[in-house]
Order: sequence, then structure tokens, then C-alpha cells
Amino acid sequence: MKFLLLHLLVIINIFYHVVLCTSSAHHESQPIKTNQRVKRAWVWNQITTLEEQTNIPYLIGTLHSTKLRRDSKYILQGEYANTLFKVKENTGDIYGYEKLDREEKAQYNLTALLVDMITLKTLEPPEMFSIRLIDINDNAPSFTQDSYNASVSEMSATDVLVTKVTAVDPDDPTVAGHAKVTYKILQGYEHFKINENTGEIFTLSSYLDRETQASYEVIVQAKDSPGLSGGFSSSATVTIHLNDINDNFPTFTEKEYTFNVYEDLRVGDVVGKILVKDIDEPQNRNAKYTFSKAKFQQWFEIKSNAQTNEGIIILKKPLNYESSDNVFRMSIEVTDPSIDLRVVKQQRPSSTTEVIVNVLDVDEPPEFSAPYYMFKVKEDVIKKTIGFVSATDPDSPKRPVRYSAKPIKDDLFIVTINGSIFIKSLDRETNAWHNLTVTAEEIGSPTKKATSVNVYISVLDVNDNPPEFAEPYAPRVCENTANDIVSFVPI
Repeated sequence: MKFLLLHLLVIINIFYHVVLCTSSAHHESQPIKTNQRVKRAWVWNQITTLEEQTNIPYLIGTLHSTKLRRDSKYILQGEYANTLFKVKENTGDIYGYEKLDREEKAQYNLTALLVDMITLKTLEPPEMFSIRLIDINDNAPSFTQDSYNASVSEMSATDVLVTKVTAVDPDDPTVAGHAKVTYKILQGYEHFKINENTGEIFTLSSYLDRETQASYEVIVQAKDSPGLSGGFSSSATVTIHLNDINDNFPTFTEKEYTFNVYEDLRVGDVVGKILVKDIDEPQNRNAKYTFSKAKFQQWFEIKSNAQTNEGIIILKKPLNYESSDNVFRMSIEVTDPSIDLRVVKQQRPSSTTEVIVNVLDVDEPPEFSAPYYMFKVKEDVIKKTIGFVSATDPDSPKRPVRYSAKPIKDDLFIVTINGSIFIKSLDRETNAWHNLTVTAEEIGSPTKKATSVNVYISVLDVNDNPPEFAEPYAPRVCENTANDIVSFVPI
């Protein structure tokens, strides 16, 4: 095809030169008027030739001057004269001696001279001309990137812009669409579409689910010369990642959970953890747990772990194995209040599981019947029991309890093993209050559990002391003194 085009151009150039020569000869035969402008002798248009010709040498064009004589010749000067381009001296035919690439250099500027063969004197002024290369479609469009990465939210609507690809063609954009690029999706057209002129990629399906497929490889073709047979093309891969949204409800991994906890578990401690499955990414998980019956809220609360999304059951109220509330059976529900209901895929908005909490017995120390004891006794009471302390085993064995006290100063009190407090003698004027620490210990307990209580004894006053003078006095009186007050003077 390109050779036919070349021959056509050569024929056009030759025809053009013949017409000009005929016209020029006709004008030369007419007498030149003094006021008429003299025309230049060089006759040709801009010379054009196809790029990438391999049949070397190949005819590019022909110089023509009306002043050509037998003793004259054509000479070329300028860019690549006598290397890439050579002229036949007697005919003016210009030949190319190398394959030329328009994309490297599209035009060459040269100078044509007609000179005397012997003296090399120019027979007319030099003429500047150019050789312009005609483009052939010899380049495929090239993408600006080898591969592309893009992202779009899952479950997006159709016609949402995902990304844009660009390919450029270095061929001449003015020639038969050689550099006109159109785009087409070769792989992935079930889910995405492309604007054939701009390279913009849009969603085609509104059911792109990240949990089903997290990314897609879309192969895009760029082709030149649209509407014509042949042409060149290239392709690029566009990896499209789906961004997660909150469109999946959490569901329990087990239908039932059982936790065994001891009754001495402290308030605020963890009873257990219940797991849920949420196939959304962590930032789109927001599980919320609730009790199906509100009465369990007085005993427990459930917190959601922000990292794992699991439910953490926390104790709010002390447990007691010996009470009737030593087994808890409760239903717990989980849902996600922040889920996007427009695109949610599950029919059930929540999930439920059964949680059983068994309270286990702990060997607890005896419990006194009062938080402290206080007895009042008169100071004149001697060798008598003034009261009792009492403690019981809260555990189901109900073991017997024995009592004891720390060594008491001056041995004023005795605490018997059955809890009786016996006094020997008390003196309020010596000490009006006495404090005791009494310990109760289970008999036969392998852990020897014990507990203590404070006992306060108030000594009440009894009139058991006669009055005393503050100081010894020596009264004096004069004889013959009338009835009068006697002065007492201290000795």
C-alpha cells in the first residue's frame, strides 16, 4: 500500500513539474516588459515522501529550474545533504539512502543550487525547500502506565466512575486516524464498561460484592485507526479493588455458650466472651449486644470489643452460690445499628444465642451476725459473762465454728470457744472502754477459713469511791472569837 502511495506522489510531482515547465517556456517566449516582475526560475512544491521506505535508494522528488543547461548541474546543501539525501546532478532527482522515521524527525530543510559544472558558479539564487515525511501507521498506541490500580466501593450503583486510562499514539494525528485511539474492555466487561473515546471506566453492575470477590482484573485494549481495517493495538491491565462497606450483619458462631464462674468473682470482672462472625472489614463492624429479658441487666452487662467485635460479659452484682440465683439462663441478641440497610444482603437483621452462667461454690469464711458488737457492763460486775458473738458457715456444709481472741492485756476478758465473753473485773476509773478482736474459724475446714469482728465494751460507772479533800487542811481559830466563819489554811 505504501509503495503505491509513493508512486502516486512521484507521478503527481512529475506531472506538476511538466505543467510548470510548459508554462515557464511559454512565458520565456514572450517579450519581458520593463515594468513586469521577474519570476523565480525554480519550479517545485514542497517535497513529500513516505517514511519507513526500505527499497534503497528510493526516489523522493525532483528539483526543476528553467535555467538548466547542458553545462550546469544540481547541488544539495543543508540537513543530511549528500548522506541521507543525494541529488542526480543532471536531472534533479532526489533519492533517499536510508530508512526515515517520521516519529524521530518529520521534516528536513535543504537548499537547492543550480551551478556551472566547471566554475561552480551559481546560475540563479539558491532556493530553500523542505522534505516532509508522510506518516504511515507504524506505531501502536502506548499506555501511559504498564498497569493501573483503582478502587470503588462495593455495591456501588451503575455508571460510577472508577478510573481513567490513557494511551498515546506517536503517529501523525492528521493522517487517516493513525493517532486516533479508541478503547475497549477485553476482560471484565461483565462488570465494567469504558468510554471508547476518553478511556474512563465505569461500573456496569450494581452487585459488586467484596465478600464474594475482592478485586477484578480488567484488560483494556487501545486501538488506532478506528473504522478502518488493520491498525495497531496494545493492552493494559487495570486492577480494581472493591472497598468494603458495612453491609453484613454479625451472627453468633455458637448456638449456646456455658460459663462456670466462682461465687467470689469480683464485680467488674469478666464472666465470659461470646464470639460473632462479621465478614465485613474491622472498621465496618459495630456489634451491639442486648439481653432478651431486662432482668439480667442487674447482674450483667455486655460490652463490644472494638478490635475483635466479640461480646464481653461483665459482672455487675456479687454472686452467691447459696442463693437461688446460682444458675442464669439468658438469651442474648446481636445486631449492627450502623449497617447500610440499602444494600444489606441478609434477611435477618439480628442473631440470637443462649448463654448459661453456672455459679460455683467457694469455701467462704464464717459470717458474723453483726458487723461489730458493743456491750455495756457496770464496773462492779465480777466474773460474769457479759455477752455473746455469733458466726455461721455460709457454705452448704454448715460446719461448726469456734471462737478465739488475741491475748488480752491484764487478762480482764476470756472468750470461750462457743463465743461467750467472760470478764474478771473492771474499773471504770482505770479504763472506761475496752476493744477486743474476736476470730471465728470453721471446724474441720481444709482451708481453715476464718474471719474476725470487733467487740467494744463500755464500762459503766458505779458509786464505789468516797469523796476526798483536794488537799489536807489545818483549821485554826482564836480564843474568845465570836461565832464566825473559820478559815481553813492548808498545812
